[in-house]
Amino acid sequence: MDRRFSSFEIFVLRLSPSLIKHLMDHMDARSLIMLSKTSRTLGGAYVCYAAAVWNPLVMYKRWFRHGWSFRRLLRRCGAMLSGSVVFDFFDRAQRRNNTMHIFLRAAGADEVCGWLAGEGYETVLGDYDPNDPLWHGRHCTEAVRPRGEEDGPILAAYTFRKEGVSATGFRDLFSVKVIVIDIDPIQHLLFDFHASKQLAVKLQRRLLMRHSEAGEMNFLTADGAVSVFPYDTFVERVSYVSRNGVHDSEVPQSWLAKYSARGITIISGGVTGMRPSFKTGSRTVLDKFSWHISFKDKYFPAFLDSYYGKAVVDLPFEVLYLSGLRSDSLFDLKIAEPYIWRALLTDMEEEDVDMY
Repeated sequence: MDRRFSSFEIFVLRLSPSLIKHLMDHMDARSLIMLSKTSRTLGGAYVCYAAAVWNPLVMYKRWFRHGWSFRRLLRRCGAMLSGSVVFDFFDRAQRRNNTMHIFLRAAGADEVCGWLAGEGYETVLGDYDPNDPLWHGRHCTEAVRPRGEEDGPILAAYTFRKEGVSATGFRDLFSVKVIVIDIDPIQHLLFDFHASKQLAVKLQRRLLMRHSEAGEMNFLTADGAVSVFPYDTFVERVSYVSRNGVHDSEVPQSWLAKYSARGITIISGGVTGMRPSFKTGSRTVLDKFSWHISFKDKYFPAFLDSYYGKAVVDLPFEVLYLSGLRSDSLFDLKIAEPYIWRALLTDMEEEDVDMY
């Protein structure tokens, strides 16, 4: 026996790559973290496993015929993926009938919609018509039009669908939602993200609450994937509701069912429900509390021309727990732009003083 290695290390090293992957596939996130820190040898095995599992091209192959081309498209249009498909990417899961959300600004909308049509996707929601000359450029015109607060950041939304057969032989339904917004996609995720809930307001004119979840704070770009609250989401398996707007609304049952199927518990209201691991206060997107997977390979150019230039990912933000001002339920948890909400709190405290 080689005394440089422990018995367990020798056991792992004697396994084939496929068996090592199979073994790690059945480990939860906490076990993988512990394994990677056990020794340099096992840490190397984890690095090889991570490179194979958290590879965006593997995910894209399920959705598109030309996954590498889709990655170039994300770079050119400055687009961002979020929602269930990114959650499953981090969670190493493949679920049937997922929905991919693509958030992008106006300049890339025409190109993304046309590319999806070329991949065999059909429009099932939205007025996408490549043969209508008035459709082209509509989003850019909408982006510069004066807009009121009630308009929100969403300029347009389109849903594309395609049926396909998975590797296991099941027929899968692939749904791609293209959401055109008038702000940077990462800023939208942090400060104004309501996923398909606000999208339903925009398209169907239904009255819905405006809140988002910490569990949705995962996104993917052409250059990397980021989970803003990874330990709480993928280790503790909890998701906190970050409210924005109607503070007395209930969390929809569809949300509870969706997250329950993933083994996630939604926590809304009450500081006693917050875990000690949840980091509040000033943060940045790529700080030590985030999980950042960088996509670097020699086959993908370091930077390509894009409509909006190189994206700024490491944005500052604050995680605020607001309570006990005028009502204990005014806000429970808020992901906010730095300093702005601090100034708001100061103004509200001054108003309270004036009342007396």
